Amino acid sequence: MFDHAHPIPLDEALRALGAELRLRGSHVALIVVGGASLILRGIVARPTGDVDVLALVEEDTLILPYPLAPPFEEAVRATARTLGLPSDWLNATVARNWSHRWPAGLPSNLLHDVEWRSYGGLEVGLAGRGVLIPLKLHALADRSRVRLDGSMRVVEVDLSPSDAQRHLNDLLALAPSEPELRRAAAWVSEQDPSPHFGAILRAVLDRMRDDRG
Repeated sequence: MFDHAHPIPLDEALRALGAELRLRGSHVALIVVGGASLILRGIVARPTGDVDVLALVEEDTLILPYPLAPPFEEAVRATARTLGLPSDWLNATVARNWSHRWPAGLPSNLLHDVEWRSYGGLEVGLAGRGVLIPLKLHALADRSRVRLDGSMRVVEVDLSPSDAQRHLNDLLALAPSEPELRRAAAWVSEQDPSPHFGAILRAVLDRMRDDRG
């Protein structure tokens, strides 16, 4: 969505949701990651499939947003009907991955590095580099392919799948420094300590460093 099939600007969809919330007498503050955060920050200019909500914020406290509270989800669906968007155009699926370690398992303190935008009854916090870089690196490593030898050792890592390329391009657009990459890699390694994942992560980091020159 937010592409040629659904040519609705992301800002317009968020404003519409904020207006819907205000009509319902509600106010929601949330933090988004992924493509939506990169697009709204002006770091990339590409379509995105949805708006990834990583956290709700209530009185300076992070709240796990998964699953979305029914009243908020109803507002999201009403906005989707108005604009002709998929019903889950805004969702908290990404937050589910860290629900068992919430919020200590997140790569950074979200509230220390966030840029806020106001859309009526909706406050949208755009996650900062300390969160975006690790999450993008994790997604890239997760969507890369590997070729194994007879001993089940990784002999080749393939970064060509379209999802992997999208995350790689987003990382390159973020232009992480070497310290940022090291911190991100340490967090990603904690998420999956398997040898296969480690091999993918090393290949991804080597590729990024080569592209950066």
